[in-house]
Amino acid sequence: MNETKGLNKVDRYNWKLMDEPGELVNIYKGDLVTDESYQRDASSARILSIAREWSWIACGAIIVGKRNGIYFVIDGQHRVKAAMERRDITVLPCIVFKTETNQEEAKGFLRNNTTGKPMAGAEKHKASVITGDENALFIDYIFRKNNLIPAISTGTRNSIKDMAWVTKKSKENRGAFEAAVQLAAEISNGTQIKGILLDGLYFIHIYVRPLTDRRLRQRIKQLGSETLILGAKRAAAFYVKGGNKIWAEGMMNEINKGLRDKIEKER
Repeated sequence: MNETKGLNKVDRYNWKLMDEPGELVNIYKGDLVTDESYQRDASSARILSIAREWSWIACGAIIVGKRNGIYFVIDGQHRVKAAMERRDITVLPCIVFKTETNQEEAKGFLRNNTTGKPMAGAEKHKASVITGDENALFIDYIFRKNNLIPAISTGTRNSIKDMAWVTKKSKENRGAFEAAVQLAAEISNGTQIKGILLDGLYFIHIYVRPLTDRRLRQRIKQLGSETLILGAKRAAAFYVKGGNKIWAEGMMNEINKGLRDKIEKER
């Protein structure tokens, strides 16, 4: 009865079957390969933690894509690398799926790591680029153009950490996104670009004056990122709340400070 209902739902709602079932195989650990193009950066601390107290139950099965006769790890690279640290472990249980491209594996990596498992925005972006996601490719182009990278940790130079903001704003308004990122990169002097700066510049471009305005742009570059961020924080303290509109107002206050001919709102 339940099986019949399930089949009816598949037909009725056009539920998709994304790929074929895998096969459980024991594979020599040295034959398992990590494709760095879509995998997250491995954590040495996590590898050692798994290796020191190895648990076969916790290990479960490694998710593997067999492509051109090579076994590529889709999910489980930390467990594989931990096994490499131990002489007493030679083979690992793996669920092997037939794959044709690293795009197919990257999609599997994304699905497996975004269903109930935390995944850093930078890691998700990296895999999304490999899958050919159109917006991820646009973001990658803008980042490369401005010598930026998506960062996992705080303080990484020439980087942006808030990839959730990047993804959202690049979809909302590409022109404003590109203008804000480009100018923020110019005035941040190689430091990690703060989200408050990006959000304020983005708002200014859309609702005050375009960041391509020569006089506005020159003034912003003259002041630098730290002065603009300080202005944004002052405004937030005054209103006892933040947000892009408040931060933009604080930045515009700094921009117009000391100017006889104020840079007025155009839009």
